[in-house]
Amino acid sequence: APPAAAMAATPAMAAASAVDTFDFRSVKSGYDIIYEARDLDLPQGTRDGLDQARDSATAKARIAESAARLDKVGAAIEKQYWVNGREELRRFLGTLRFDINTLAATSPPSTAKKLLATKKDMFDNIDKMDFAMRSKNQAAAAKAYDTVVKQMATFL
Repeated sequence: APPAAAMAATPAMAAASAVDTFDFRSVKSGYDIIYEARDLDLPQGTRDGLDQARDSATAKARIAESAARLDKVGAAIEKQYWVNGREELRRFLGTLRFDINTLAATSPPSTAKKLLATKKDMFDNIDKMDFAMRSKNQAAAAKAYDTVVKQMATFL
């Protein structure tokens, strides 16, 4: 066992400052999302993150980012990098659905119907492209990719 004298605080230990703790719940920089999920005073939609991107400008910006990611999928199909292409496809699909729905919700009803119909067709073609990549069928994947790119232009 160490001697009692060694257990006593040294001058260096006495000069050390205490650990400061901070409450980051008031910071609105993206770090607060974990606190929002746990805050029972907020409505359930906010806690689930449904209020984060509900304006058309944000949705359009994220759709443009998805279109750029779609270009990476096309490059992967061209090089027959099947796993990379399918992974890149997965990265943007969830937010793409959400953003198209947001865009449709903020559009006039006649435009919204067209957007939602195009979304349905586009995601059917994305499924075809995904299956073709899983099957390692470059011709079918490239054909579906070309169709998806044309349909994606509707939302930009």
